[in-house]
Amino acid sequence: MDAFDALIAPEDLPRARTNHQRRLAGEETEQRYPLRLMRKSGRMLWAETSGVRINWNGRPATLNIVNDITARKAAEDSIRHLAHHDPLTGLPNRVLLQDRLERALASAQRNGTSLAMLFIDLDGFKPVNDRYGHDTGDALLQAVAKRLRGTLRHSDTAARIGGDEFVVLLPVLAETQDAGLIAAKLRTAIASPFEIDGHRITISASIGLALYPRDGDTASELMRTADGAMYADKRQHAV
Repeated sequence: MDAFDALIAPEDLPRARTNHQRRLAGEETEQRYPLRLMRKSGRMLWAETSGVRINWNGRPATLNIVNDITARKAAEDSIRHLAHHDPLTGLPNRVLLQDRLERALASAQRNGTSLAMLFIDLDGFKPVNDRYGHDTGDALLQAVAKRLRGTLRHSDTAARIGGDEFVVLLPVLAETQDAGLIAAKLRTAIASPFEIDGHRITISASIGLALYPRDGDTASELMRTADGAMYADKRQHAV
């Protein structure tokens, strides 16, 4: 195994060695399992390996068969990504947002901390679509997503849940008022003019805020409260 060991990614080496030793001992092992192998160039490939115990010059040995499954892994990763991300903006979708929110709530309940949800609806997006077309509208949504990512912390999540609606999850708050400060930063970022397809486009955002535990202790309660607060914010701007 020494020569083969040198090709195996360090994270997968214990698994490979365990299977090799068990196979040599005649014990039951994984029939097939994936490994990451390193090329001489430094690039990684995915391989599926299987093996059998044999006698080699009177000594126990293993005969291993290794198949390159890099393309299959890439296809699986792509399918997994599409299942959890918005195809237009690349942001997490509603499914991934729900998962992260449930995890954040469990952590907050366990540690006695606060979290926040921001429901964002773009004001003035429909006229942009009507005037410049859907391609420009799509490019604007992509630009908004980029600004959201650029404004938020690494631990935060910005998700697109449909149309011109976004939700931001703030899973860690040092102070509850930090959520309002972040909402203000997002509002300013979105209000700054966009240059899209040669057009200077200005939109704004209505933002609703919900805090755990103040506004609810379940994902559905927080989403409902944030959604209602967003519509209240929209009505206030319309006055």
